[in-house]
Amino acid sequence: MSIKNPDTYTAPESVVILAAALEKKLGRPSYIRQVKNSSRWFISDPMFSFVQHGLRKGATGYRVGLYYLDNEDILAFYLVHSPVMAELFKKNLQLTSFIQVAKKTAFARSRSYLRWSSRSAWRHRNKWAFIEEASVGDFISALRRIDNDHGFVADLFPKIENQKTGGGSAKWAGNDFFFLLADDVSNKSKKHLSSIVELIWPLFLCLYPVSAIEQRASSLARNLVTSKLQKVCEYHKISNRPKEPKVSSLCRGGIEGAHIKPHSLGGTDKLENGLWLCQYHHRETEGCLIGHRNSTTINVRFVQAQAV
Repeated sequence: MSIKNPDTYTAPESVVILAAALEKKLGRPSYIRQVKNSSRWFISDPMFSFVQHGLRKGATGYRVGLYYLDNEDILAFYLVHSPVMAELFKKNLQLTSFIQVAKKTAFARSRSYLRWSSRSAWRHRNKWAFIEEASVGDFISALRRIDNDHGFVADLFPKIENQKTGGGSAKWAGNDFFFLLADDVSNKSKKHLSSIVELIWPLFLCLYPVSAIEQRASSLARNLVTSKLQKVCEYHKISNRPKEPKVSSLCRGGIEGAHIKPHSLGGTDKLENGLWLCQYHHRETEGCLIGHRNSTTINVRFVQAQAV
């Protein structure tokens, strides 16, 4: 792992443990950076700077990933001042996946807290929206109410003209997402801290570009829509799915029409050869499905990749 500004402040043990766990998950060095002249730390993937440079020229901004506040002894998943990463995060985030992360990490904190840049809040002259609940059940209920009112993901990251109060040069502000993962962090065991990295992985994956393997036939999607099938990922209805962590059960990316039998093997665009899948599960099941479906029943099985 690499540490930026290592001479100004020694990285706390918790930060080093988290960085090592992230490095193991990534399969390459992770990155630790201290926020200048403070006791705040980001633990991240150095690839994010490459993604930002590759997708849009301009300042890279490192403030995305795990965020540790030493003086408060809390850990968060945080995204701020990174328009490119915010755009990717919003495109790939699924509320169901975020709810699962909230449930699975609840053991590590005494309260559930989320703050985000909100279109709805901005219309009411508030910079952020936030939820703070003692129980994870109440937190999730509040999330779902917001989603029912105006769409949680759609509400993220309004384009707010930068007032230059912080000295930044970006034209737009409004890229803030702070989700509390753990408190009393310094007293957590190495095993617990490492497990947090594993449990929040679906959020990290939302920060990478995800695209379909190939352009899908629009007629397949039209046939799925015409059959009045709800446009949600149907991965959980596939039998013999690979066990986690080989393929995560949590969705990310947009929902799209996927062929059960690929076009390259003679698959048609008819309803019986189609599923709604998120981009991630579409990619992971490409060429590995057999079976058929109709408007009420799915009889599809995951197998080894079929020969082309």
